[in-house]
Amino acid sequence: MRSFVGALFLLAHERGSWRIADVMRFSAAGKYAGVSAKLTAGAYRSDAMTPVITIEESHGGRGYAYQVSASFTFSSSKLKRLELE
Repeated sequence: MRSFVGALFLLAHERGSWRIADVMRFSAAGKYAGVSAKLTAGAYRSDAMTPVITIEESHGGRGYAYQVSASFTFSSSKLKRLELE
């Protein structure tokens, strides 16, 4: 069986060096498995909106395949899942 693992890292720049501030792990298994990330809202200027990253997991196969996705942003050096409002 195929399986994929992906990770979303939030890097923070402090005192002249970079560190990993937060990390989230994603996994998928099955014949049509896959994990992907896409920047769905970006910061092209310093005064623009906060970046939003959408993660998609593809699972299963042989008659039972499905996809799930979630969007994330960050707040005070932590990744934050965005909920529907």
